[in-house]
Amino acid sequence: TDLILGLHVKESISDTFLGNITEGILAKSNVSTYIYRPFQPISTIKRHLVIIPENAEYEIGFSFWLAKIWNIALNTGSKIVFYSSEHTMKIISYLCSHHPIEVEFKTFSEWDDFLILSRNIKMDDNLIIVMSRKDLLTYHFAMSKIPVYLNKYFQEQSYLLIYPSQNINTGKEKIDLTNPSLLATIAKIDTIGKTIAHIFRKTK
Repeated sequence: TDLILGLHVKESISDTFLGNITEGILAKSNVSTYIYRPFQPISTIKRHLVIIPENAEYEIGFSFWLAKIWNIALNTGSKIVFYSSEHTMKIISYLCSHHPIEVEFKTFSEWDDFLILSRNIKMDDNLIIVMSRKDLLTYHFAMSKIPVYLNKYFQEQSYLLIYPSQNINTGKEKIDLTNPSLLATIAKIDTIGKTIAHIFRKTK
């Protein structure tokens, strides 16, 4: 259900590499894809800064990658800082109220001002960026600049790029996650079994 690609700590991520991933693997597969560069062991990470594009909650892969974030928090005890739109923030806040983790929320919607984040990042932070395939609901043209930003301003941080799973035939379909029974909605979407609701049930 997932594809994980690792980058050597001494290697940078190039436009060509990311372009080949986007045009190759992502164009032919709808699984959640993760590109990870571990600058330091994950056990030494104190905060994970998760950058989420607007409308992420409407994509079918939303619960898949969010479940992974929850697992990171549960297994490491590290703080999760979510940067997102207010609507996405409300949904994640709802989950936190029922299944608490150490979390902080910051409003973020301007991908053109992505470098503002460099002011807030500290040593022992891990940067997690939720990306998008081109022409889909959450894609922003500024995402094409991410390799340049990472290589120039985040060389001494671990980072993880997430490309959520998609319905490759109808990538722009919306899913209603505003229903009060949010966990039930997520459970219906994710038939594979590794859903947020499933993980939460196991951790009660």
